[in-house]
Amino acid sequence: MALCPALLSTLKWPAVTLLYGEAGSGKTTLALEFVKTFCLDGPCLYATTDVDHTVERAEMMEIKLENIVVYRLVSAESLLDVVLRQDLPRFNLIVIDPISEYIYVDELPTSITLFAQAVLHRVSERFGLPVIETSQPTFDPKDGAVRPRGYKHLLFWVNNLIRLERGEQGQSKRRAVVEAPREAVFAFTIERGGVKWINC
Repeated sequence: MALCPALLSTLKWPAVTLLYGEAGSGKTTLALEFVKTFCLDGPCLYATTDVDHTVERAEMMEIKLENIVVYRLVSAESLLDVVLRQDLPRFNLIVIDPISEYIYVDELPTSITLFAQAVLHRVSERFGLPVIETSQPTFDPKDGAVRPRGYKHLLFWVNNLIRLERGEQGQSKRRAVVEAPREAVFAFTIERGGVKWINC
């Protein structure tokens, strides 16, 4: 199993890609598919609030852990520590899972997260470094739309936007809906070894 080439061809690449969707929609697994694809010959940086789950999932997907520098996010300040690393350009890929964890906690963590997002966008542009971020969804009562948490701030710094959807209860099929830069829909299932693409 590998990252879907047709999905990748719809994206601006390398750039900042935001994956969003409800719990269980496949955000971490798809982020790890990017790691599996782009970190075979060099290191990746994976910052996450749930190190144990991420490492366990990576092992199930047979990803070489020696190719991943895993960083535990415990606060907005720890996110800042990640993006201010002097060695970011040496990585093949950066993953922040999730980027939205500290948005709306209060004013300072939100400000730190947005600063981190701006830095990641600049690093991606300057060094041609792909960045994958995840976000929980939020419901906008004004128009009934489901969007990434903190979207009014985050989307300014995002090049690619992918919404992940679970199938109906009892169904294993999921969808990756590319919303930007151009619309496309890809179906997949999640198996022990990772993502299995249906229409790629």
